[in-house]
Amino acid sequence: MINVLVGSSVAAENLQEVLTVYGKLVATTIKEPGCVSYELLQLRDDPCELMLAERWLSQEHLDAHTRTAHFIEAMTKLETLETAAPAMIYTRAVSSTRLPGVVFIAGTERGGTASPTSTGYLLEASPTSECGPHSH
Repeated sequence: MINVLVGSSVAAENLQEVLTVYGKLVATTIKEPGCVSYELLQLRDDPCELMLAERWLSQEHLDAHTRTAHFIEAMTKLETLETAAPAMIYTRAVSSTRLPGVVFIAGTERGGTASPTSTGYLLEASPTSECGPHSH
């Protein structure tokens, strides 16, 4: 398993365009063979600080991704819109995996609604329309 993290900074006036480019890139890339996950994260306290987090089955899959037309097109557009750090490539050292997107808790003290499961409670987060920092 190959994990890739690429941080970048974006000027506020370019943020919406950058998010649009990444939105198309993510939607297309996630369908590629060997792509386990591909997502763009925004720093909680500064939405102009981004982190692209990728997970690939192998280096060969990652290499094939970097040769796709949609990747090359996105990188060409982003080159003038963001300042990206070098890609950091990781392999797994220690791991524990739960079902993606599922949070098990003992009750509802963190908000949302809880429903019993065989191993605890499944928390469904309450939607929010607020922007900015959120507390846990």
